[in-house]
Amino acid sequence: MKISELTNEQQVALVAVIEAIAMSDGAIEDGEQNTIGQIAQELGVDTYRALLRDADSRYPNTDALKQLLETITDQEARNTIYGLAMQDAMLSPAINHLQSKMLEWLRDNWNITVEEG
Repeated sequence: MKISELTNEQQVALVAVIEAIAMSDGAIEDGEQNTIGQIAQELGVDTYRALLRDADSRYPNTDALKQLLETITDQEARNTIYGLAMQDAMLSPAINHLQSKMLEWLRDNWNITVEEG
């Protein structure tokens, strides 16, 4: 599924998750910035910024974000968001505890199957 095919709420969730993962260590690494840039380019920079403002105002903390994420029920959208979140986290020099907890929560609550190997 393309990012542009996600609904508005799914796009808000994507942007919020990516930002939460990227900012979990207090700084956005170069690789994470590239992922954010790719998403912003696909959505359009103005749209990305609007989605980020929306996410920041409506979901100011992890608990609020998880409430939004629980409303995302389309499995293909879940897989797309999770895949991009995992990609973003993997670009960090090391996946930190907060990134790991968010990815674990997504896997557990969204029925994401991760293939080993």
